[in-house]
Amino acid sequence: STVMQDDDHLSFAVAANEVCDFYLLLDHYAAITGPLKFAFTIPAGGSITGFVAGDVGLLAAVAAPLTERNLTTAFQITYATADRWFIVHGRYIGGATAGTVQLQWAQNGSNATPTTVYTGSYLIAKKVSA
Repeated sequence: STVMQDDDHLSFAVAANEVCDFYLLLDHYAAITGPLKFAFTIPAGGSITGFVAGDVGLLAAVAAPLTERNLTTAFQITYATADRWFIVHGRYIGGATAGTVQLQWAQNGSNATPTTVYTGSYLIAKKVSA
């Protein structure tokens, strides 16, 4: 499905006006013709930005710097093979509303191959200020 869906395990709770840094590693399988897309939902008034990288080749490409992204906008991961992982290093800056920072994902293009997020994927968040 191309409809974004909450991940059952990859989320973290935040208090009002809290700032958190986080690190996500997502190990997944997706068809090359319908790669994975992801975004985060966040409490009202907050913002979330970060850097996204996939595979060692991209990380080693010093000539191609990473771009900071608004992580509430769906971002497509593209690649030449189906089994992949990517990492996100980001910061959530809270507004006046407490709630949950929630990872969502889906296929970017509909096809018959199911997209799978593997066990071993993780999301680590650390409060840096309140």
